[in-house]
Amino acid sequence: MSEKPEQDERDDAHPMRRPLTRSNFESVVDKLLDEARSRGQFDNLSGQGRPLQEDPEERLVPPELRTGFRMLKNAGFAPPWVEARRAIEQDRGELAGWLAQANLRWPRLDEAARTRLRDEYRRKLDDLQRQILNYNLTAPESVGQIPGLKIADELAKLGGAS
Repeated sequence: MSEKPEQDERDDAHPMRRPLTRSNFESVVDKLLDEARSRGQFDNLSGQGRPLQEDPEERLVPPELRTGFRMLKNAGFAPPWVEARRAIEQDRGELAGWLAQANLRWPRLDEAARTRLRDEYRRKLDDLQRQILNYNLTAPESVGQIPGLKIADELAKLGGAS
């Protein structure tokens, strides 16, 4: 009585009924996608026919790490150098706003107030320069460096600093 049990016809019909191996993984995924496509599960999706939105921060991540970066970002995390670059860009924007306000006040200030304002601006520039240096020392080479500030040029933007 060596009867073989009847093989279920569905075993080969559905890709997930077979053991998954490295060699058949791609074909399993392809079959599942083809089935979903034939059932119309990809019809009328929002954004259909339009290119995917590119994440501007993705250029800051080496290509071999981008999948992991996307997963981290979707979970609310980012690599330290991405966070550092965000902070630098935010601080640059805030400093530009501060400089615009300082230049509006400049004509009404006496020499002592101008000196204090220049000193404050210099401290802000030094802090930003330090952030840029730390970023350049820690970010992967493949994402590029941020050019450092030319402090004298930046100081000259404050009320025509003398």
